[in-house]
Amino acid sequence: MAQSGRPASEVRLAGEDITEQRRAEEDLRLLEARFSTLFRNSPAALAMGTLYTGRVIDVNDRWLELFGYRREEVVGREVFELQLWADPGERPAVMDRLLKEGFVRDLETRFRRRSGELRDALASFVRTELPGEHEPVSIATILDVTERRRAEAELRESRERLAALSGRVVDLQETERREMARELHDQIGQYLTGLRFMIEAPGAGGKDEMLSVLDELIGRVSDLSTNLRPPMLDELGLLPALLWQVERFEVQTGILVDFRHANLDRRLAPQLEITAFRIVQEALTNVARHAGVTQARVEVWADAETLGARIEDEGRGFSVEDALSRYSSGLAGMRERCRPLGGRLTIESAPGSGTRLAMTLPLAAAAAVHGARAGA
Repeated sequence: MAQSGRPASEVRLAGEDITEQRRAEEDLRLLEARFSTLFRNSPAALAMGTLYTGRVIDVNDRWLELFGYRREEVVGREVFELQLWADPGERPAVMDRLLKEGFVRDLETRFRRRSGELRDALASFVRTELPGEHEPVSIATILDVTERRRAEAELRESRERLAALSGRVVDLQETERREMARELHDQIGQYLTGLRFMIEAPGAGGKDEMLSVLDELIGRVSDLSTNLRPPMLDELGLLPALLWQVERFEVQTGILVDFRHANLDRRLAPQLEITAFRIVQEALTNVARHAGVTQARVEVWADAETLGARIEDEGRGFSVEDALSRYSSGLAGMRERCRPLGGRLTIESAPGSGTRLAMTLPLAAAAAVHGARAGA
């Protein structure tokens, strides 16, 4: 019999109850320690607060880093004071869902940092109970998705620009085809019709006259081919092609060109050479058509990193905004030529103040594009 006068079975039961209670308490302390470790070290911003009064119970280090506060500035205060919600009206709706459903997942919202900066966030909330708290507790998980949203917006803009670029490329192709068709019809077609008439109608023209028409026809075909792509650009490079273009432009228009160049005595990536040539060619064409001047200035140069060009005139000038809205002006096409190479085209003009057009093309980007195409 036990010394206490109680049965041995009752003493053992009491001892077992105490042991189980201690084990349960130890398990609870272990769970609390694990939760605290997870809470503190979570890569997501975590915050605990009372559901009704909005008092902050605790936040982890990532939350402090994200919102820009120190722990002593937050714990114990109410969310209303901190003004964390960019839209305060969202909090009642979140509370209502927590009370009804016990959780809110992946709420797209915005929050305000201590500095006042607004950030995009993906927030989730869960309702729970904590010992010592007299009201339900909300645990919030906040992921800052500002950079992701910005990247998504940039991707959308890039897709829209690509779609616009594709449309412009089609328009430019159609414009070039229309001009080629007009040249074939108005010039070459006329000469061919005249030559056929000479052959079919006796006495309409002698051999010498027909040969003269053929020579003129050959010259027109040569001009058309050269306009499409000057062979010297592929064979000799950018500088000889530009010298030829400037001389030809002066002969055809009577407009004198002050052409200056530097460091062009080397071959560049084909995309660079054709882009620079076409931009100078198109800019001079615009000078002849619209500027109303007797002289213009062209500068083309290269350095270790870029290929640059500048075309200037002191002519009539124009509204850049209006001109860019019309594909027929050629300005939009010049910009689209630069963009795939990472280049930039700036246009300065106003009615009565002349025009200044500047182009820069990075050499490295063009070399990368050329290498990728060659590898393909």
